[in-house]
Amino acid sequence: MADSHAQVVLIGAGHAHLHVARSARQLVEQGRQGVGGVRVTLVDPGRFWYSGLATGMLGGAYEPQQNDLDPAPLIEAAGGTFVRDALVSIDRGNRVVRLASGESLGYDALSLNLGSRVPVEEIPGAAEHAWPVKPISNLHRLRRYLETCFAVDCLDHMAVVGGGPTGCEVACNLAELARRHQSSAKVTLFTRASRLLPHGPHGASRFMRRWMRRQNIDVHVNMPIERVDHHHVTGRGQKFPADLTVMATGLRPPRLVQELGLPVGEDGGLLVDAPLHSPADRRIFGAGDCITFGPRPLAKVGVYGVRQGPILLHNLRAAVTDQPMRPFRPQRTFLAILNIGRGQGLALRGRLWAHGAWCMWWKDYLDRRFLAAHRVAAERAGEKAGGR
Repeated sequence: MADSHAQVVLIGAGHAHLHVARSARQLVEQGRQGVGGVRVTLVDPGRFWYSGLATGMLGGAYEPQQNDLDPAPLIEAAGGTFVRDALVSIDRGNRVVRLASGESLGYDALSLNLGSRVPVEEIPGAAEHAWPVKPISNLHRLRRYLETCFAVDCLDHMAVVGGGPTGCEVACNLAELARRHQSSAKVTLFTRASRLLPHGPHGASRFMRRWMRRQNIDVHVNMPIERVDHHHVTGRGQKFPADLTVMATGLRPPRLVQELGLPVGEDGGLLVDAPLHSPADRRIFGAGDCITFGPRPLAKVGVYGVRQGPILLHNLRAAVTDQPMRPFRPQRTFLAILNIGRGQGLALRGRLWAHGAWCMWWKDYLDRRFLAAHRVAAERAGEKAGGR
């Protein structure tokens, strides 16, 4: 590689790749010091929508422009290139990625940060009649649709399928949006589990059940939904009214990952070792929800993507300079704060939990700081580049 540019290609503007994008100048400068040159390219079809503020955006607490970010100026200000496109396939023999536009990009190191999807195909009718919570831009579209419905009072029943953290947040914020628009539309949550937040503390589950009762949200536990239709959902043979259904039943890696010819885990995610590269190809890396972390299973939460960013940056640099790589060592527990509406938050960390307005204040601070850091990085890098 000493006589040509090394190509680092990032597919997808997820949490980890945002960190690499804002730090792309480190890769470029590394090329100037010891390699013939390094070019960094980020490929993504749209904008980055941040999961931390997404349910609050749905509930009306945040405007859409507070929750999204254009990744183009971020990487361009740091010396890289942005391509608005999507991955179709990887030709590992020739080290080329093929894009939806028909264009191709060569790579010396490639990283996938493709996010996740809701497996709507698992419930008949859901793909046709339900709103999946991923991609997150769906929640922006859903809010606009609901605001139109509330304005003409054409919506009576809203259903949420899934009783995990996302399902609980969505149900609470649907009720919050209805309240803001003085709508009497009813929210009902369905979960196949025996309690809400089945992987969280029992005390937090009991609190969430009481909180939803206070918000006039009905909850049906031990109720797997078997079918979704235009105006109702069916569970255990019983039909429930649902003019609108939101799917929050857990996340899976994109189907594309299984079509790339690389090893995948049981959930269909790109299998990666501790340094975040594929065991079949040390030049191909992955991060975030689209991977299966070989050393141990990881929850599909943004905190892991954020913490993978610095390790990924180091290892991409190592891949094009033949330097030692670092392992990603995920934390065992992490803080999750749910936006449960009415200015209240529910904080979860391992077996500990707490609730109150102060939890929501802390969540708001952390989420706004995350987005602000990337926006400021783009502005400062742009000013620095313009001054050279």
